[in-house]
Amino acid sequence: MGGPDLDPTRADQGLRNAYDLVRGVKNLVPTGFAVQYADYNAPPSDIYKFGRDDLHLDFIFWLNKIGGVPNVDDVYKMVSAKDFPKDKAGGLNQTYPTGMSPDLSETRF
Repeated sequence: MGGPDLDPTRADQGLRNAYDLVRGVKNLVPTGFAVQYADYNAPPSDIYKFGRDDLHLDFIFWLNKIGGVPNVDDVYKMVSAKDFPKDKAGGLNQTYPTGMSPDLSETRF
């Protein structure tokens, strides 16, 4: 399940309903949000922590340098830091969704 921009500074505005919805499907379906140009008004570490700790996302898609995104170099520094999680999911939710099976022949929809 995807959603609107991942922006912790707007969590109480128009994005709240989408954020509540994604919280409600935690571990049921894979979830991911995109970090768009306008979302970089928060430090990347705050964006990451919001997606990981509050929304329990499986994926975060970071916009790269196209268009001169502010703070994108901070994203590279963050994920390269020694204390950043080194697991396959980069510290994000790794719980296999209950509606899906590792054996795709058994996936339930």
